[in-house]
Amino acid sequence: MRRFCSILLLLLATHCWATNVYIDPGCIINGNGNTQSCADGENGPRNSWLGIEYSPGNSYLGRAGADAHYENCNFLISADGTDTNNQITVGSYGTGKHRIICDEGYVFGAVQRSWLTVRDLEISATNGQCILLMGSDNVTISNVDFKFCAGYGIGLDGANETIDHDHLTISGNTFIETGSSAIAGNPEFVNTQDWSHIRITGNRFEAGISSLSPFAAPAISFKQVSNLGYVYNNTISDLEIDNNTFVGVNFGANNPSYLILVSRSPFPSNPWPTKDHSNCPRNYSIFGASVHDNTATDIGGGIGVHFSAGTSITRNLLFNFRATSVIGLFFSENMYTGENVIDEINTGAFAEYWDGIGIDYDYCTRNGIIARNYISNAHGSDVDNADWNGQGIAVFAADTHKIYSNVLTNNRFGVTFGNDNLTEHYGANHLFNNTIVNSQRDAISTRFSTEQENEIYNNIIAFSQRFGLRADGIGQQHLSNNLFFANATADIESNNPDNATVEQDPGLVGGSGADAYRILSSSPAYRAGFPVRALFTDYDGLSRPAPPSIGAFEPLQ
Repeated sequence: MRRFCSILLLLLATHCWATNVYIDPGCIINGNGNTQSCADGENGPRNSWLGIEYSPGNSYLGRAGADAHYENCNFLISADGTDTNNQITVGSYGTGKHRIICDEGYVFGAVQRSWLTVRDLEISATNGQCILLMGSDNVTISNVDFKFCAGYGIGLDGANETIDHDHLTISGNTFIETGSSAIAGNPEFVNTQDWSHIRITGNRFEAGISSLSPFAAPAISFKQVSNLGYVYNNTISDLEIDNNTFVGVNFGANNPSYLILVSRSPFPSNPWPTKDHSNCPRNYSIFGASVHDNTATDIGGGIGVHFSAGTSITRNLLFNFRATSVIGLFFSENMYTGENVIDEINTGAFAEYWDGIGIDYDYCTRNGIIARNYISNAHGSDVDNADWNGQGIAVFAADTHKIYSNVLTNNRFGVTFGNDNLTEHYGANHLFNNTIVNSQRDAISTRFSTEQENEIYNNIIAFSQRFGLRADGIGQQHLSNNLFFANATADIESNNPDNATVEQDPGLVGGSGADAYRILSSSPAYRAGFPVRALFTDYDGLSRPAPPSIGAFEPLQ
């Protein structure tokens, strides 16, 4: 019994001091915040956010529907919560959201605080950022409307060696017209911490994420300051960006850079030619990043994750982009980019960018997988380098990637390979079991001066307006069991046809979307593929038989 009483007293002690402190800017008297009625005078609501002393377990709640307008804010949350049951909460009471408008400074800030929740508010900072976290642990920001934040919506500072951000959740918020990035993490060169377990989920980012820079700011940005892109001190691990909606972000900007950027700054110059990748930075600083199940429409700039190992970019719906690449990775390895739908890609030719790529595995990437994506309408541009833009997939100065079970349709080029800065001792990329159709120029192309001999097998390559495969490099591409059909100029240019080439109508079923490119068991592509050494699935995620069918799909029986 004595032990039971001790436990009961302990449980009561963890909750007995928790209370709500109410703030109503309409009250004449600045009360102690015990009640919600101004008529209670000194026991009624506080009438200002100024001068609050925060305590663990307490909730500080502004009256919903009321505006609190200040010339200068910088409201610093000066205490920690202690655990999940004794957090410090800042939010609203009543129906709707309390509005805080600041002419100068940030609205709320915290210096290396733990167990904080900011929720159910509408906040604006006309000459500053809305929330500034100078270190955080177990902090949640949810259901907040960020409107007209002149700086960042949420800034994660990293200005000194010890500032750390761990177990941070940013969920269900709306960001409208922030002057710079809606969410930005800025670890300076002196910062030596591992920022880990940061999740950005279920938020909405609307038009107007921008900056005064010529390059409009990403909606979400994590940039580690480094020495020329090579030497770094900070690491970021287990960053998850999922189930967010982006609408119109930077779409009208003259120089859109990225929608989401996780990288180091400055970016190193392109590596010089070598026999292998020995001149590539292999000191990764971003680990286990995951960007999945997001929807983005009418966007300027793409998704970039660089200097990373184990990155996963999956199941995103990405429509109508003006970008150098919709998804791009540099200086990375062991990544997976799969099950994305990417449609309508225009180059940045208006800003002297000419690529307009769906998925780009570029300089110093290796051991990656690009699988089960649907990429369509990469239009390219005739402004500059017209013969090398508008690719569904581009792999350049990179090796040992596996590209399979993708449907690529109506792009200027389906897949482009290039390797100008590697001369030997590289691993081949494998391009297999894809369906590449209706390319406005070539289905597969290799860039000038490339010497990489990639393995290309089990692909349907049909209805290109120029070549099925055009090899403009020194080395021969190794072909096996590909089905070529109705490519306008020629199926293969400047490359040996190699083994088991099929030249028949694949009998695609027709219709819309990826389903239009399925085959029936009566197709000449059925079970006509080269056996794949590992068990790779088709576009639907179904296991392949042995031998597999040619193309992205196994027939549905």
